[in-house]
Amino acid sequence: RQTVAAVSSQAAALETLQEATGRLKDLAPFIFPLMEGSLVRFELLCGGYHLAPALGVVDKTLTNHVGEVVIAVHTLSAAMAADTNHLAEVFDEQHVHCAMEVLQLAGHFRRDLLTFEDKTRDRLTILSGRIVDHNQRDAEVEKAISGKTTIVAASFSLPDS
Repeated sequence: RQTVAAVSSQAAALETLQEATGRLKDLAPFIFPLMEGSLVRFELLCGGYHLAPALGVVDKTLTNHVGEVVIAVHTLSAAMAADTNHLAEVFDEQHVHCAMEVLQLAGHFRRDLLTFEDKTRDRLTILSGRIVDHNQRDAEVEKAISGKTTIVAASFSLPDS
């Protein structure tokens, strides 16, 4: 927010734009390791149960962060093209480089978001499989205990700890 405010409030000098772009490049991807850690804690503490509240928190946090990044990218893009007359007079390679960095930032952020989504989907698929497997084994144990199995020597295997 400070970066967006600095760009919005001042006449956007090239140094200000470069500084804001650098800050945004550092701040935009920080959310993904935090969210991955949150999902690991969820997996360890809940084992895949009570999924909706956990994903709700992750979704809300990511939505807020993505909204902030979109505002910042939009503000930087608008600041770079704010004064077209002045920009045409003093336009140089640094402006192009700065604009390309903003585009690169947006592309990397999108890639990181899709990677996070794929990793989360894979992790939750594995957890779901473990829950189904556990429920099947639990049903086998209940049948063996109650004596409702038709096999004389009912056997089942429990996973190693």
